[in-house]
Amino acid sequence: MTSEVEDAQKLSILLSNRCQNLTKEALRDKRRLIKAFGQTIGKMHTAGVFHGDLRLGNILAKRDEAGWQFFFLDNERTQKFSKLPGKLRLKNLVQVNMFRKGISNTDRSRFLNAYLEENPIIVPARKSLVQKITAKTNRRLTNKDKSLPR
Repeated sequence: MTSEVEDAQKLSILLSNRCQNLTKEALRDKRRLIKAFGQTIGKMHTAGVFHGDLRLGNILAKRDEAGWQFFFLDNERTQKFSKLPGKLRLKNLVQVNMFRKGISNTDRSRFLNAYLEENPIIVPARKSLVQKITAKTNRRLTNKDKSLPR
């Protein structure tokens, strides 16, 4: 059971809507949203929390005086570990990376930088992590494209 979160929208919709005809302020707001999301996922992973289905449609977001707040849906497969296994970290980061609408490579880098601020222990493995995220995301996107009706 989930209580209603007033004035929150799916993160996928928020990001899609923030990608069209951006004013300078809207662009700054989009960047703040991406950074806050990267920090939030980074904190979750630092705490050993793995979300079983971390698609952006399963995340609600709203802004208040303190900044952006995130609310996670579809939590039946969410697990807590004393130390998050690397393969689950990678799985969540690929799930986030699957979102394509209006997100640039710079936005992806902005997310990852914020994520790594919360996970400094894995900063030395950044290059390898980016390569793994990119390769696995590309495989998933290729397989997804093949399964679509023509």
